[in-house]
Amino acid sequence: MRHLALECAPYNISVNAIAPGWFVTELTDNYFCDEKNKDIAHSIISRVPLKRVGQVKELLGATLLLISNAGKYITGEVLRVDGGLAINDV
Repeated sequence: MRHLALECAPYNISVNAIAPGWFVTELTDNYFCDEKNKDIAHSIISRVPLKRVGQVKELLGATLLLISNAGKYITGEVLRVDGGLAINDV
């Protein structure tokens, strides 16, 4: 992100990324919604400080920040939306 942000800055283009943690989606339904995988779900959720997986709608705040005027001066950043998973690995 930083390198691309530097390349695009002269053109007044911001470059950022959202790094999601575990979210309930069509691809992860088997892990979080299927009773036979409850051990896998528990293992994943136990590592997340907020002790739950995210809902896709919870990505909207980060997205709105980065595309709105509120985030106009943000560039070269990776915004983690992961319930604290990344800080738990420290």
